[in-house]
Amino acid sequence: RLIAKMSGGEFSEPRLLHSIGFIDLCVNKSRRTSSVAFLSSGTDGDIWLWNEDPLEDAEYEPRNVQGRTHHSLAWHDENIYVGHTLIDARTGVEKAVVSRFSLNDFVASAPLISFSLDVTSLDVSSDGNILVAGAIDHILKVIQLESGNYVRLECEGQIMCVRIDPNGELLAVSASDGILRIYPIAVVSGASPIRSIRISSRIPDIDPGQPRLEISWAVDGTYLFSVVLGGVKRFKRETFDDPSSFIASSSVTEMFSTCCISSCGKFVAASSMGGTICVWNVESGELLSSCKYVRLGETKVITSMIWHPILYGTLFFADSEEHICSLSNCVKEPISNSDSSDHPSKKKLFDSDDDTRLSADLGAIKKSYGFDDEGVHITEKSPPPDERPFVPLKMLESAAPYEPPRVPGSFVSGSSPTHLSQRYLKWNQFGMVTSFSTTEENTIEVRWHDASVHSEMIIDNSTSRYSIADLSNEWLC
Repeated sequence: RLIAKMSGGEFSEPRLLHSIGFIDLCVNKSRRTSSVAFLSSGTDGDIWLWNEDPLEDAEYEPRNVQGRTHHSLAWHDENIYVGHTLIDARTGVEKAVVSRFSLNDFVASAPLISFSLDVTSLDVSSDGNILVAGAIDHILKVIQLESGNYVRLECEGQIMCVRIDPNGELLAVSASDGILRIYPIAVVSGASPIRSIRISSRIPDIDPGQPRLEISWAVDGTYLFSVVLGGVKRFKRETFDDPSSFIASSSVTEMFSTCCISSCGKFVAASSMGGTICVWNVESGELLSSCKYVRLGETKVITSMIWHPILYGTLFFADSEEHICSLSNCVKEPISNSDSSDHPSKKKLFDSDDDTRLSADLGAIKKSYGFDDEGVHITEKSPPPDERPFVPLKMLESAAPYEPPRVPGSFVSGSSPTHLSQRYLKWNQFGMVTSFSTTEENTIEVRWHDASVHSEMIIDNSTSRYSIADLSNEWLC
């Protein structure tokens, strides 16, 4: 039997980090030792290179990418891959791109790939040959870094997280439609996933207030871990059927957002939208620790979390309000009554003082059967029912009045809720129809994914007040 109390871990003092919003933390996929322990990136255009010290003493070197960063990073050996916004020198048009930077001098290569909207997630293979990038525009690209060739895939939602199998054979992708998709790494453009698994309900937009649906492979690729409601699920590589659920009973109603595997492969950690951080044993599923991240008296949303590559059993994580914090001593195994000879209850049982032991045991035995130290049963001391004070029952509260269901207004597939000031009237494989509504103006913006079909269109919507739309390469309705 396991003792109820588990290790809670120790939080460090939070430190300021980047800017408010999404912040991404990243470690070296090559697992080579370096003076740089991990990287961090937000949306302020900077990449911070952190040394290997504990957070209280850690120092960082800021590097600028000359543009807005997209809080998406991947790192292999001397190469850092960054999603950022680049302004075309000839046209002055902004482009969402992925560039490669050198770790030593931070010199950028020419953009490796481009997207129509911000890059949301990056991952590089363990051998450094393949880069996978996903973006808000539902597009996923698998790039062969040596040749520059790439494969283009499309999902039914914004790309939330991409992770390459450590063996370089499979690719796992989570999207805002709540579906986890598995592809072979040797995939062709337009191919369908070999497995599709629902892990959450649909997420309306990528926002710090929404779960990130992070996924993580075991170190040897045997399992794939995915965040779900109440914890994480462990999928076996061969079939992805009958997953094991790692649930935190204290957070069973919280949607989890981020997860990561320790470099030793023994522990998986996950954080919830309510600021709960849980650590489980990968093989047994035993919950080792559960802590609540609270700063200034309030729980904060964790946007990224990593196991520190040098400090054993230490998690580093960033919140959406520009702070970084660490959690140490969170992987202590629970103490078992059967194999813990130095537990206090056992020490008391085998006390060398026989008289003290006997008197303590007799007192405990009496109390367990309802007798006091004089041998009088507790019922004999209780007053008879007629003399007991009358305690009135609390009045029953009236039931809440019935409210009939509200019927939603007209909508089309691929649109956003109508109460938003900026919403998609339509988003499909051809392009996007976006409505912008303020107190000063009301416009509609039409953009095709393939810019050769038609240039961007801006339509005044102040009078017509269009609320639904559809789009193809031939028609705009």
